[in-house]
Amino acid sequence: MMDLYDQLKETGAELDNHESDLYVLQTPETLTIVQASGMTYSTFVSQIDQKVWIDVPFAHMPWWRARTG
Repeated sequence: MMDLYDQLKETGAELDNHESDLYVLQTPETLTIVQASGMTYSTFVSQIDQKVWIDVPFAHMPWWRARTG
């Protein structure tokens, strides 16, 4: 089973991060995927683009993969 990051990436979702926290642009599709994951999340309005983003703590897998080899 794919992790949340890989699922979102596969859809072409707009992704960003801060260290291990995953940010994904909120769309109906991305919100459904995040909710289905069962992971804790919050939303925020970006001061850069004024769009709503989803913040999923500790879900940016490239950050973790770089540290676990």
